[in-house]
Amino acid sequence: MVEGGAATTALEPSDILSKNRAMAKSSRATPVAVRPRGRPPKISRAAIARAALQLGFADVTLVSVAEALGVSHTTLYSHVANRADLAMAALDLLYAEAPWPEPRGPWRPFLHAEACVLWTVLERDPALVLASAAGGMSPGALAHFNVAAGVLIDDGFRPEAALLAVDTAFDLVHDVFARGQQLVESVHAREHGETWLDALDRRLRAPARRAVANPRRWFERKLQLVLDGIAAGLSPPARGEAS
Repeated sequence: MVEGGAATTALEPSDILSKNRAMAKSSRATPVAVRPRGRPPKISRAAIARAALQLGFADVTLVSVAEALGVSHTTLYSHVANRADLAMAALDLLYAEAPWPEPRGPWRPFLHAEACVLWTVLERDPALVLASAAGGMSPGALAHFNVAAGVLIDDGFRPEAALLAVDTAFDLVHDVFARGQQLVESVHAREHGETWLDALDRRLRAPARRAVANPRRWFERKLQLVLDGIAAGLSPPARGEAS
C-alpha cells in the first residue's frame, strides 16, 4: 500500500505471530525485579529509644517495643542489649533533644540552668531514672558532663574543682528527683492512713507537706544551697580579687 508517498508492505498473519513470539522471548530474557515481601522495616537505636519513650518506661519491655515497631524482639538485640541498655538509649535521646543552655560562663547561671534542664529531662519519664541507673552513665550523659565541666574550667575552675562542682550538682538532681518520687508515691499510697509525714516533729509537718506538694520548688531551694557552697569553697576568685 502507498501512504504519504512511501510504499509499505503489509505483514502477513504469520509474520505478526513470529514478531510477537520474538518480543515475548526478549521480555523473558530480562525479568522484572520483584520486591520481596515480608522484609522487616529498618530500625535504629534512636527509633527503638523513641518507641520506648512513647510507650512509657514504667511497663515497657523489649517485646512491647518490638511490637510497636513491627519487628521481632530478637531484632532489637542488635541495637540494645537489655532493658537497662534500652533505658540508657532513651535517656540519651532525651539528652540530645533537651534545650540545654549555651556552653559558656559565668559558671553559676550556667550550672543553675543545666541542673534545671536536667530536672525537666527526668520529669519526661520518671520511671526511666531508676531503670537507667543500673547501666551507669550513658554515652550522651558522659559527653554532656564533659561539656559542663569544660565550661567551669574555662571560667577559671581547677579541673578537680570543676569535676566536684558538676558532679555534685548533677547528683543533686538525680538523687532529689528519685527520692522525691518515692516520697510522693508513699504519701499518695497511704493517703488515708499514717505516713512518714506523721512521724515528723509537728513543727516540720507543714513545710514537709509543701515540699512534697512541689518537689521541683524544693529541689531548686536545695540547688541554691549547693551553688552557694560551690561559690564559697570551689569557685576561683572573682576577677580583680587576689587569689
